[in-house]
Amino acid sequence: MTAPLSELPSHVSADLVHHFDLYQPIEGADDYQTWFTKLQAAGTPDIFWTRHNGGHWVVTRGEDFDHILKNPDTYSSRVNVVPRERLMPIVSKPIQLDPPDHTRYRNLLTPAFSPKAVVPLGEKSAGADDRADRGISCSWSLRVRLRVRPPPANRHLHGHGRAAGDRS
Repeated sequence: MTAPLSELPSHVSADLVHHFDLYQPIEGADDYQTWFTKLQAAGTPDIFWTRHNGGHWVVTRGEDFDHILKNPDTYSSRVNVVPRERLMPIVSKPIQLDPPDHTRYRNLLTPAFSPKAVVPLGEKSAGADDRADRGISCSWSLRVRLRVRPPPANRHLHGHGRAAGDRS
């Protein structure tokens, strides 16, 4: 069953309204990156409004994402789920916080997720995982942890000069 489309807010120009349902894949596209590429190829504006899922703005270009993320006075992280009805009543810290609260959490967490901290963990777990796969002696608890908690994603990007999530 398809949810009803939201009304068009008075501040949104009709030429900026396009069909896009975040929860219905675009045909022939396997991931969001491909969705946005297909939208761009079809001539859809880089930033547009959709009436699906309660109505919301959609941003398709990295430069615009970057601008939005760097301007929390204009763009808030508080509502990060559409439709709003799906938003949990409990604030998910730090992802839903705006500065200065977000900054305090980020300052605490950043060192633990820096390449300097994460790359050695990936290398260490990769070696243990390889030994476990070859049947070389490795503690049982370490093998279980490796199966339950895979190595960090940065392990696969190490040496490629890209950060995790960078698809450019």
